Amino acid sequence: MPAWLVTGIVSSAARSRDGRVMALLDDDDARRRLHAALGGRISALACRTASDVELAVRAECPDCVVVAPWDESGRPSVPTVRRLRSRFPWLPIAAYCRLDPQAAHEIVELVRAGADSVVLRGYDDLGRRLRERLALGWSLRVVEEVREALAQWETPDAAPILAYCLRHATEPLTVRAVAEALAIDRKTLGNRLAAAGLPAPRILIPWCRLLCAARWLEQPGRSVEQAALRFRFGSGSALRNMLRRYTGLRASDVRARGGMACVLAALTRELSGDAGVEQPVA
Repeated sequence: MPAWLVTGIVSSAARSRDGRVMALLDDDDARRRLHAALGGRISALACRTASDVELAVRAECPDCVVVAPWDESGRPSVPTVRRLRSRFPWLPIAAYCRLDPQAAHEIVELVRAGADSVVLRGYDDLGRRLRERLALGWSLRVVEEVREALAQWETPDAAPILAYCLRHATEPLTVRAVAEALAIDRKTLGNRLAAAGLPAPRILIPWCRLLCAARWLEQPGRSVEQAALRFRFGSGSALRNMLRRYTGLRASDVRARGGMACVLAALTRELSGDAGVEQPVA
């Protein structure tokens, strides 16, 4: 299966160059369309088997993998997606498909195998729209892990609020914006979170941004400054200060202790009333 790596992708939010997308495609036209939409630099990867793909993911640390339904020989990509999901639970995977009857069945199978989102060829593979679709897959991975970790605090009323704040972590969210997006008033928003034992909306929103920024920082080569731009912190210092204030740790310590897992641990300690367990680093 031809494999390509696109690097130096322009972030639509901050206009900064970051991001790495690995694409497993079945024809050159798909490669050209993907490259045109993402920009950046594209290079070929030597991937002939599922094991080669796994090794490439480990070596290149992509933000997302885009997979066509079939390889160039016509073999289904479902086993490859299933293997990637098993080996890399954190990895966002997008299925890149045509909108036709032949692909419809494969889309279902790819989603069952672990694909997070679907990119429709000719509809979703145009510049900003494609970046939004790939970002959705990334956000869904984070949402799933955070909701699992916070299961004891999640209620049917609070779940949509938590999910919305995580999915839109790259946006300058306000309490009013969240309430309007979910069609509830601000008082009800706070009441639903309080009933679940979760922080007030003005506190939950920064926690969600920190969780996503910490997940992004887990991969080597990513700087705090890049994370700050991506998640609208204004500056690297602003992100460092918020991490210190919420977790008691420096950004480098958060990264060393597992990134998002470290921030999640700090949040669960606070929700459990054990916020004093973790001592700030001098």
